[in-house]
Amino acid sequence: MIDAENIIPNDAEWRLIAANADADVRQLALKLKSNAGVRNDLVLRQIEGRQQMARKAPSLAAADGVVFPRHLSVEQCSSEATARYKASLVGGDALVDLTGGFGVDFAFMAPKFQSATYVEQQSELAAIAANNMPRWGLPDATIICADATEYLCQMQHADCIYIDPARRSAAGAKCVRLSDCTPDLTVLAPELLAKASTVVAKLSPMLDLSELLSSIRHVAAVHIVAVGNECKEIVALLRRGDEETAITAVNLLTDSRVESFTFRYSEERSAVADLATAVCRYLYEPNAAILKAGAFRCGGLRFGLCKLHRNSHLYTSDTLVKDFPGRVFEVVDFGGLGKNSLPAGISKLKKANLSVRNFPLRTDVLRSKLKLSEGGDDYIFATTLSDDRHALILCKKVIR
Repeated sequence: MIDAENIIPNDAEWRLIAANADADVRQLALKLKSNAGVRNDLVLRQIEGRQQMARKAPSLAAADGVVFPRHLSVEQCSSEATARYKASLVGGDALVDLTGGFGVDFAFMAPKFQSATYVEQQSELAAIAANNMPRWGLPDATIICADATEYLCQMQHADCIYIDPARRSAAGAKCVRLSDCTPDLTVLAPELLAKASTVVAKLSPMLDLSELLSSIRHVAAVHIVAVGNECKEIVALLRRGDEETAITAVNLLTDSRVESFTFRYSEERSAVADLATAVCRYLYEPNAAILKAGAFRCGGLRFGLCKLHRNSHLYTSDTLVKDFPGRVFEVVDFGGLGKNSLPAGISKLKKANLSVRNFPLRTDVLRSKLKLSEGGDDYIFATTLSDDRHALILCKKVIR
C-alpha cells in the first residue's frame, strides 16, 4: 500500500486547508506561494474535495481529518442520499465491498453488518480509506488493497458483496453496457453468487433494463434511484432463486420525502390502461424513475388514472390523488396550437414552464412559436390526446 505520508497533509498543510476552506480553488491556486514542506497540489485537492463532498455527502465531509482523493474519484462516488438508500436494502454478518473507491457507499452500508471489508485495487484510494474509516465511525473496518476478481477467488463466504463496476474505458470514455464495464458482471455474476447470499451492484442510470435482465441470471430486484427527479443510478440485487424480478422506482426528494413504486413486468404486460376521453381537472406526470422503469400502464391503473394517450405517459383524473409518485397539476385550460384553438390563458403569458411529451414539435421550436420565456408559476404540457389530437394543456402545480 502507498505510504500514508504521501497522501495525508502535514500540520502546516492542514492549517493552510483550514484557513482557505471556503476559498475559490482556482483563485487560490494563483495566490499560493511555494513554501518548503507544503505541497500546494495536495492542499488544493483537499479544499476542492471537501467543497465537493459537502454537497454530495455532507455528514462525511464534516468529519475532522478526512482526506480526499483526486477529482475523478470524488466525482464518481455516490451521494449521501443514494448511499443511505442502498444501506437500507442490506444487513447481516459480513459485508465485502469489492470496489471500494472513495468509500461513501461502504461507509453507510458497513454499520449494517457485524464485519465489513473494503477492497480497492488502487493503493492511494486504499490508503485514504484506511485514514478515513475510523473518522467515519468504522475503526474495525478491514482495508485491503487488491484486485476485485483476484480477491473474490480466495475470499470466504459473505452475507453481502457490493460491487460498483468502473464505467470508464482505458481511454477515459464513459461506458454503459455491462460487458464494457470493469469487472464484467455478465461474466463474474456466477462467482459472486457462489461467494455471497446477496450481491448488490451499482450500475449506470443509462443502462437498458432489458439488457440487465437478459444477460444476468438471478436478479431478484432492481431499484431505479432518482434524486430530485433525476435518475442517478440503477441498483441490482442478485440472489439465487427463480422468482420474477421486482422493479422499484424510487425518487428521493429534497424535503426528505420518498416516492416509491414497486411492480413486476408481468403486471405491466397484463395491464390495460384506460384512455381518457377528455382532459380532466388534474394532470399527473410520473417521476423520472418510474419512466425509466417502464411502468407506463400499471402505474396509472394502480392509482385509478386514465392515460391521455397510449404513448404520452401523462395521466388525468377529476379527483386528486395525493400520493401519486410524481408531479401533480391542476388544469387551468387546454386547447390546440392553431390560432383559433389556442387556450386564451396561454396567449396572455410572457413566460411558462414548457414540457413536450409525444408532440411533433421540439421544446425550443414550440417555445419560440408561443413567444414564451422560461420560468414562472405556469406550466404548459404539449402532448397528444387519445383521439390523436395535438393539445396544449395549461396548468398550475399542486403543492403537496
